[in-house]
Amino acid sequence: SPPRVLAGDLSRSGFKEGTNLLALSTDQVMVEAVRPEDDGVWLVRLAEIEGSRVRCLVKLARGRFRQYAVQEAFNTEPVWLPVENDSLVLDFEAAEFKTLLLRE
Repeated sequence: SPPRVLAGDLSRSGFKEGTNLLALSTDQVMVEAVRPEDDGVWLVRLAEIEGSRVRCLVKLARGRFRQYAVQEAFNTEPVWLPVENDSLVLDFEAAEFKTLLLRE
């Protein structure tokens, strides 16, 4: 399906204080895609790009998300966990991709 375009300035569309949706603690992990889904859920596709294990702190926009899930396979029900301190830690294997779901 084609990408969805969101009209307007993101800072006026709900981002707290004009901050980014998320920030990563390492350049070894790349954000490949960010897509709003239904019911206040965002899908974020992440990839390890340097070929080695890494731990990545994902810092989220302050106060925006209350739950997250790492979707292991498509067509499976996500296991939702609480977001604490607007951040979460993900461990990546070499060349691993992860699909992160964020619920507002």
